[in-house]
Amino acid sequence: MISTSTLGLPGLSIPAQGSQVATVRLLSLWQPWATLVAIGAKTIETRSWQTPYRGKIAIHASLNTPAEQRALCYSDPFFKPLYHHVRPQFEAGASQQGNAIYRMLPKGCIVATCDLIDCWQVSGTPKPYYGPYLGYDAHGGNKVWTVPPPEPELNFGNYAPGRWAWILDNIKPLAEPLPWKGAQGLRAIQWPENISGEGA
Repeated sequence: MISTSTLGLPGLSIPAQGSQVATVRLLSLWQPWATLVAIGAKTIETRSWQTPYRGKIAIHASLNTPAEQRALCYSDPFFKPLYHHVRPQFEAGASQQGNAIYRMLPKGCIVATCDLIDCWQVSGTPKPYYGPYLGYDAHGGNKVWTVPPPEPELNFGNYAPGRWAWILDNIKPLAEPLPWKGAQGLRAIQWPENISGEGA
């Protein structure tokens, strides 16, 4: 197994080198958005452009984040899910400095995988989106996304009319973040086919 732990998320395990691989797409996000996806707080990514690609995506946390975005870690609604996520590290004696939350978030690595199931253009009125298939949530109810979504996820993206909502499903955090070079757009990368994790 690859030991690169900086996050300690439960979920996927990375097989040893030599495993069969598949081509997936890499999507780089600034922190804290990459972690928000990994922990399931953000299930829609917003972009100014759409893509015809549908399939598995590796969520990559960019190495650097502008100061304005780093400051969001300490304001609502970002603070609550992020603090809940890093709290075990605080309780284990990690640094209590003011910028500790951002510093604890992994950077320059892949933190999760998910499926990009559709791109939906944002309008001025929230609309239910059921996806290209009839899915079900953990409680057996119909799986539905609302675009734009309600709070708090509404604040985790730019839902101005005309932009595109990328619908993410089957989000699985990596058990250990995997160091990887980021890229703009959606870059094809080789990924082990026999990954396993919670919900698999």
